[in-house]
Formats: sequence, structure tokens, C-alpha cells
Amino acid sequence: MIVWRGLGILAPIIPVAAWIFIPELFKAVFGEMWFKSNYPWVSGLSILAGALAVWFWGRHLNAKKVGSPGGENAEAQAVMKPGHSLFFIRMEYWSIPFGILALYMLLRTIVT
Repeated sequence: MIVWRGLGILAPIIPVAAWIFIPELFKAVFGEMWFKSNYPWVSGLSILAGALAVWFWGRHLNAKKVGSPGGENAEAQAVMKPGHSLFFIRMEYWSIPFGILALYMLLRTIVT
């Protein structure tokens, strides 16, 4: 069973989609032969791009929103709680394991 709130379900979908589509973009631009020889670092770079997108989008979505100070009851401001999580973990924190995976893939291509 998957438990999510708001757009939290997109936390793993965005890096996986980046891992699928960004290498295809590189293959279309640079050609099949170049892509085959450079796939490991392109794959790591695409997952890193997806992780960064999840981090910044999650930070944006989970930012606290404070109501306007004006109005009849200026003392009571509406503060909405962040509402975008997957398995009770906020969306931006899901970028950390994907970022670690991407850095591992990039470092592995440098070392080997």
C-alpha cells in the first residue's frame, strides 16, 4: 500500500521519468554510437537532474503559506501545514536517496 499526501506520489516518479527521457534526448542529439559509449554518466546525470527537480519542487510546495495580515481579524493568520509527502516523508527529502544513487553512478564511471 502506498501512502501519500498531495503531490508526494511524484517524488519517485520524477527521477525515474528523468532517467528514462533524458538519455533518450542525449541519444537523439548526439547519436547512437556516442550514446552507447557514454550511457553510464548520462544515466547518472539524468537521475541527479530528477533528484534536484524533486528537491526544489518539494521545497516550493511544502513552504509554509501565511495568510494576509489584513482583514477583520488581523491576529488570526491562517498557517497551512505542508501537505506533500510519500510514506510520511516530505517530498523534498525523497531527493536525497536519488541524489546518492546518482552520485554513486557518476563516481563509478569516473573510477572505472
